[in-house]
Amino acid sequence: MRFGFACISTLRPDISCQHSTILKYAQPERIEALARENIAGLAAMLDHVAGLGLGLFRIGESFIPFASHPAVQFDWRLQLGPALLAVGKQALDRGIRLSFHPGPYTILNSTRPEVVRQALRDLDYQAGVLDYLGQSANGKVILHGGGLRPSKAEAAAAFMAQANDLPDFIRRRVVIENDERLWGVDDVLALSAATGLPVVFDAFHHAVYPGPKSDDVAAVLRQVFDTWPANQTPKIHFSSQAPGKRPGAHADEVDPTEFARFLEATAGVGRGFDVMFEAKAKDAAVVKLLDALPISPWKIALEDHPVHSEPFC
Repeated sequence: MRFGFACISTLRPDISCQHSTILKYAQPERIEALARENIAGLAAMLDHVAGLGLGLFRIGESFIPFASHPAVQFDWRLQLGPALLAVGKQALDRGIRLSFHPGPYTILNSTRPEVVRQALRDLDYQAGVLDYLGQSANGKVILHGGGLRPSKAEAAAAFMAQANDLPDFIRRRVVIENDERLWGVDDVLALSAATGLPVVFDAFHHAVYPGPKSDDVAAVLRQVFDTWPANQTPKIHFSSQAPGKRPGAHADEVDPTEFARFLEATAGVGRGFDVMFEAKAKDAAVVKLLDALPISPWKIALEDHPVHSEPFC
């Protein structure tokens, strides 16, 4: 089991791989300079992730600024390919699993054709970067089910049609995640059955919106993990509710009692998995959580390997 966090470090705010600009200044020379700065930032972030004994990191969408924007002409594959391969080798050497998670405007089943076209450009860019980083099929692009227009059944059919028409290099990367309002686990399992795309289980979203069924978590995870090929490692998302906020708002930290109960409930699922924590305090929250667990392979690894030259969990 590997643990990780998304996009930025609160423990090392001096490290960034999300430098960007605005469209007005998105000239090829400026984009290339920012992207190279972000690639150097990713290299530093990988050192940091490995030093914490972690094994997952999610790259932000602006890693190559405006890479999927139709008005910006910058061939990132040609200009940045060798640099991406080099930092990708660093991730592979350290056993760090990388991923992307497009934002809320990447909607594969939109009723607006221009939105779908942009979603396809987003997926092309992010899947392509993971390819250049040399990630195995475990490197994923996490996608939500999208909207519900004109009806849920029609939205599901539109998602299935677009997903089944994706190029192979994108299809091997895309996974579907349940959300906290529109697409519960049962819904995304149905999308998975029709498309062959694996499901990323978000435990927090499931607690907020479990859908029509109320199966125990272990039973749900068995169904979810069955959507993954045998040679790939499933991953899940875990976070806690922010006090006083709307249901589904992520807390700064992760409740250690909640996570310990989750691990206990899922101990018998029969398959290993990785955990991406989506706490707002990022790596600081992960370290605090793992320190709070009574027994942790992560703790044992740090005691046995104080140099932290590789991820151990």
